[in-house]
Amino acid sequence: MHIDISKPALVVAAACLVLGTTSGAVAGALVTGEDIKDGTVTTKDVKDKSLKTSDLSTKTVESLTGPAGAPGAAGPPGAPGLNGYQHVTGSPAVLSSGGSATLTVDCPAGTTALGGSFTSDPAGTANLVAGGPADFDAWQVRVANPTDFQVTVTPHAVCTRP
Repeated sequence: MHIDISKPALVVAAACLVLGTTSGAVAGALVTGEDIKDGTVTTKDVKDKSLKTSDLSTKTVESLTGPAGAPGAAGPPGAPGLNGYQHVTGSPAVLSSGGSATLTVDCPAGTTALGGSFTSDPAGTANLVAGGPADFDAWQVRVANPTDFQVTVTPHAVCTRP
């Protein structure tokens, strides 16, 4: 089969077919980031929604934060707090080596015990065995002395008006 290349339309069509099918692939394989001159890519060259914050500098990301909004409305008032809160210290007791005792702290008249604990001297030498309300107006602790020496323990209570 012989192709007649004397017809100009056929030559132009063949040339367009060859150039059209190879030029994009050749350009895509030849142009890289190293080939682009710094500062020449503009906003119109970047595809919309294609950049992520990881593509931007820290300074640029920080500049994207807008001003703080207006304060919100005040919330509802809170529940009433404690009335007449008091820390009450009870009478100390001396525990012999291996001894234990139950100590009670009475709250002032008209108040209720919310909680309590104890301190020991030397510090940290006695163990709490049990603790809780003795009544609505008193707190009780049971402490033990596991040491080889005497320990002074002092009970404490937190009391408040109902």
